[in-house]
Amino acid sequence: MQHRSVILNNQRLHYYVWGEDGPPLVLIHATGFHGYVWKPIAESLSRQYRVIAPDQRGHGDSEKPESGYAWDVFGNDLHEFLDALHLRNVAAVGHSAGATTIALCAAAYPGAIGRAILIDPILFPRTDDGERFQNTLAERTRKRRMVWASRTVMFESFHTRPPFQSWREDVLHAYIEEGTRERPDGQIELKCPATIEAQIFEMAPQLNGFEVLPRVGVPALVLRGANSEAFPASSAAHAVQLLPHGRLETVPDTTHFLPMERPDVVERAVRAFLAS
Repeated sequence: MQHRSVILNNQRLHYYVWGEDGPPLVLIHATGFHGYVWKPIAESLSRQYRVIAPDQRGHGDSEKPESGYAWDVFGNDLHEFLDALHLRNVAAVGHSAGATTIALCAAAYPGAIGRAILIDPILFPRTDDGERFQNTLAERTRKRRMVWASRTVMFESFHTRPPFQSWREDVLHAYIEEGTRERPDGQIELKCPATIEAQIFEMAPQLNGFEVLPRVGVPALVLRGANSEAFPASSAAHAVQLLPHGRLETVPDTTHFLPMERPDVVERAVRAFLAS
C-alpha cells in the first residue's frame, strides 16, 4: 500500500493505492470514514486491479476546509480526482454517501465512470422528514467523543457497541489505525472533525438522490444489507427501477455497514460484477 496525494482546487486530496498492475478500481468511503477502511477488500482486489481509495475532502489526511460540503461537491471532487489521475470509464465502488458520490459523478460527467457498485447508497426525496432525520443525526454527531487515551482503548470501547460490534475486527482496526492521529499529549483523536461530519449530514436533504439515478447510464450493481435501516428494501427496489442498467443484490444478515461486516462477500460481488 502507498500513500499519495493530488492537488484539486488548491486543496490536497490524500489517497491510498494497493497494487500497481491491472485496470484501475476506485473505492469511495462513507461519511466520517476514510480510504483505508477498505483495506481488506482492497488487498484482495489488488491481486487483479490497481485499487485507489481517496480520503474525501474533510476526511482522513485530506484537507479540511471549514465549509463546502454540499453533496454535489463530492461528485465534482471525484470527477476532478479521476481527471487528475487521467482515468476515464473507471470502475468505482462506493459505500453509503460514497455510493451517492459515485452516482452524482456518473450522472453529471458521462464517461468518467464505466461501471458502478453502489453499496447501501443514501437516497431519499427532499422532504421535511428527511431534513429532521439528518438534523437529528447532525446534532448527535456534534456531541461525539473525539479523543481516547490510545488506539487500544478506542478499539475496546468500540468493538462491543453498535454499529461497530458487528464489524469484522480487521476492518475496525483499519478504521482506527488511519482514522486517528496522535496528539501532542499522547492521546489519539479522530481525524474527521465532528463539525465537518455534521455539516455533511445537514446538507443531505438538499439532494434528491432518486432524481439522479436515471442519469446514471452505466451498468450499476446495487448491494444492500438485508437488515439496513438506512436503505430499506422499498428504496432499493425503487432505485433499481430508476437506474437504466441496474440490478440489485441483497446480502443476508448484514446492515448498512455490510462492507465492514462481510468484506469477503463484497469483494466477491465486486469481482463477479466487473467480470460479467
